[in-house]
Amino acid sequence: MNLRHSLLYRFLRSIYIRTQSLYDKLTCSQITVHIGDILVPQGEISENQMLVYFRILDAQRFLSVGANDFPLQNRTSYACYGAAHREDLGNRHFEELILSYQKNGYQDSVITSDRYLRILDGTHRTGMNVVFGIPFIRCRLLRRAGRGGEYTYQHYRDLGFSEEELEQYCGEYRKMFLSLPHHSFICIFPEMAESAAAGCLRAACSVERIYPAIYQHRACKVAELQFADPQYQGSKNGYPYSRAATALEAQLRSAAADPSILVTKSITEASKLLQQIERKECQ
Repeated sequence: MNLRHSLLYRFLRSIYIRTQSLYDKLTCSQITVHIGDILVPQGEISENQMLVYFRILDAQRFLSVGANDFPLQNRTSYACYGAAHREDLGNRHFEELILSYQKNGYQDSVITSDRYLRILDGTHRTGMNVVFGIPFIRCRLLRRAGRGGEYTYQHYRDLGFSEEELEQYCGEYRKMFLSLPHHSFICIFPEMAESAAAGCLRAACSVERIYPAIYQHRACKVAELQFADPQYQGSKNGYPYSRAATALEAQLRSAAADPSILVTKSITEASKLLQQIERKECQ
């Protein structure tokens, strides 16, 4: 009886996986994203975001001292897969990927995220983009939610990580994220609207800095922002789309009675827009 149930379960699961794969193939989109959008904490650091950081640490150790045992990769893989984990094969593939990046750079391979821009597949490649200073990566954006991008530390507790280790790694992760060459959303508003805008900004998000600039031949102020949770959902105009940024933009335009105020809907859009902004020296 158990065998029959087991066979039925495997058959139904295979049908489910094939149906899901077909749905993803028919409904997904491909966009180029800044790694900041993939790595920004959406509330709590996710399970797979932490995996990206572990890839970074293992790769940096390999590049620094030549150690190709990749302890964090193997610790998590053994805990997840037990005897099914092939350490020798995993180590060889990881070393080959690092050496490929070192020789050829990023080769336009594609990672996968769910509709909320939570990374599902491609933690090694995302980590290598960070290690080698490559800001953009191709992303297969699914229309559905996915597993593995959840906001939980419990997964790593279950794998045997202590509270002290998790606290250390999470603190290091946030420092790593803030050390990226660009990691912020931006808001552009007229100089005369600063008093109305500043209060709304600080109530809705973390403001890293505000500085004077020239945008589209007009004097303005630019604020660099971080949301506690950007609330990504899909994409718009080829960029990841943040509901938190959209709501803040509407609030700012209403408070300042100025429809020209702009809040970027992603870090990707912000990094592109900054190329059009001339920063002015503070007087």
